[in-house]
Parts: sequence; C-alpha cells; structure tokens
Amino acid sequence: MGKTIFITGAGSGLAKGAAIGLAKKGHRVIAPVEIAPQVTSLREAAKAEGVELEVFKMDITNPQDLAQMLDYDFDIFVANAAINEGGPLGEVPMANFRKLFEVNVFSTLETAQIAAQKFVEKGRGKIIFMSSMAGIMLRRMLDLILPPSTRLRRLRKRCKKS
Repeated sequence: MGKTIFITGAGSGLAKGAAIGLAKKGHRVIAPVEIAPQVTSLREAAKAEGVELEVFKMDITNPQDLAQMLDYDFDIFVANAAINEGGPLGEVPMANFRKLFEVNVFSTLETAQIAAQKFVEKGRGKIIFMSSMAGIMLRRMLDLILPPSTRLRRLRKRCKKS
C-alpha cells in the first residue's frame, strides 16, 4: 500500500524528480512549489509522465501559504525547499544571507514542526530533511554560507591532506 508523501520545494531539482518517481511507484504525492508558474510546469511534467500529483503554491516563508499544510494528512514529510547564495563575503549583501537563513533554517524548521505536531497526533510519521551537495562538495564561494559543522569537517579533511 502506498504512502502519502508531502515534499516541499517540488517545483524543481531533486524534489521534482522524487515527486514524479514516488508517484510512479504508487504513492500519493503532495508537491507544493514556491511560485505560481511552477504549479503549471509541475502539473505538465506529471501529466507527461502519466502520474498525478497534488500541486499548489506554498512559499514556506509565507504564513498564509504555510497554513495550507494543516489541510493535508500525510505519512512522510520531506523538507526540501531551499535557496542558495554564493560569492565572496564582502560582495554578498547581508539581506541575501538573512533570506537564506530564513528559508533554509527557520522556515524549514517551521514546516517540520507542523509535520511533527501532525505525526504526534496520529501516533506515527517520518520527517526527512534534504540537504544540498554543497554541504559535502568543496566550493570556495559557498563556504561562508555553510553551517559551522560543515566548515569544520572540510577543515579537518584539508588538514589531513596536508
């Protein structure tokens, strides 16, 4: 029997492919996207693959959009929505870093809290946090936005090579 899976940020990348792939395997997939044009795009991609997805706009930083999560019952929650920013520290505006942390940390945690509360009520459920390959791949311009633990892991690897 298939599961009901809620995947944030399903409008592009890994989550888009996962949403379609999981639907092909018989799961019911709830696939919110960040912006309205992605709704049509994802619906068309799903139709081309012969699967059904429940697609709607849900910007995880928008409280009205986020409230839509409460309308759904699901077994698995995949926290995938994220943005990326890179560049030399002196050239990237602080507003960009604030937005990055708002989306990738605080709003992601807020979606996970909503899912966790739903799972506690029903007595079961899984939460999966997706992560970018930037966390394990060496890219100088991204170092400044990575969590301290990732930066420390990279530093240890560099020291071992020396």
